Amino acid sequence: YVSTDQVNQVACYQIATTYTAEQVHGLLPQLSSNGPVAARVWVGVADHQIRKAVLDGAFGDKGTEAAVEVDISSFDSPVSITSPSP
Repeated sequence: YVSTDQVNQVACYQIATTYTAEQVHGLLPQLSSNGPVAARVWVGVADHQIRKAVLDGAFGDKGTEAAVEVDISSFDSPVSITSPSP
């Protein structure tokens, strides 16, 4: 536990952890790391849904340091998908 923050006007717990390279690759096969990856995850206080995640580690091109941030919002909102033209 790091702190309680707001993410898109939702109260969230910010949690810090470290994942192994294998765990990150299992979750995001596009990422290949040479070592551990630091992660910060924001989880909704009331609903326990993940609202934001930041991964930071040596998973860039040729093992260079890189960061990935994912923001998740609009849960249960209607979705409109337009079919492509034939």
